[in-house]
Amino acid sequence: MLSIVEKPIIQYIVEAAMASGIKDIFIVTGKVKRAIEGHFDNASELEGELKEKGGYDLLDIVEY
Repeated sequence: MLSIVEKPIIQYIVEAAMASGIKDIFIVTGKVKRAIEGHFDNASELEGELKEKGGYDLLDIVEY
């Protein structure tokens, strides 16, 4: 996945679509291409750690 500064380009595209009011986004990938799925998957362990340590500003970014 190609990145610009700190995020993959697909993240910028999804954020722009959400900001414009789009609520459902479908991304079609191949069965062996898991990078995009992994990028948008929940990080439950990370979210739990942030909640425990009071990192709520970072938690908002991760859950977004």
